[in-house]
Amino acid sequence: MKAVMIISIVVVLFIGCSSETNLSRLSEEYFPFPDTGSFWVYTDSANNTVTVSVTQVNYFYEGRYCSVWDFNGTNFYAWKDNGSVKTHRKMIKDFGGYSYIVENRWADLFKLPFIDGDRWSEIFTNSLNIAGSIYDVKITTGVTLAKLDNYTVPAGTYNSCYRVQITENIEESSSLTGNHISTYTRSYVLAPSKGIIFFSDSTGEYSLTDIELN
Repeated sequence: MKAVMIISIVVVLFIGCSSETNLSRLSEEYFPFPDTGSFWVYTDSANNTVTVSVTQVNYFYEGRYCSVWDFNGTNFYAWKDNGSVKTHRKMIKDFGGYSYIVENRWADLFKLPFIDGDRWSEIFTNSLNIAGSIYDVKITTGVTLAKLDNYTVPAGTYNSCYRVQITENIEESSSLTGNHISTYTRSYVLAPSKGIIFFSDSTGEYSLTDIELN
């Protein structure tokens, strides 16, 4: 049985407030797109290692030329325009031996330029016919930014960093599969010209230990 997409709506709300001007941050490259062979290595408190490496650039994927990064064995697709860094999101719901594509789109990961105190939110909704029952999903993403004077990780101390906090709430409703609410929180610290030097998610906290950008 094939999933039938009934409606897909994306609403983006952006609110910004800061004493900084946009021009003061335009010269800083907080999310660089280096060439193939570049890599970042992160380690947690238990010495577990996560490696991110650039495997392809100018790769055509889902209607866009993008960079492909290997994130510890999983492909991560990203591209950048003047207003944001975008990544490709795909969410699949399995039921009764069939797979249903719930989300398949390019979405903002970071809005540019970074400004202290900025916050923005995005709401994505979709409805599918799953085995004759309507399945509704609502994904609400909230993002806040805060400037850090400096931030120290094993790879060094970096100035003028930003912490980006992302909270994602997923609401699913269906008479067949039931109603579910899940919340996920991720945090990133980014440094000029280096990109992400720290991140935390449900698996732990990871700090940059090695980096090579080509």
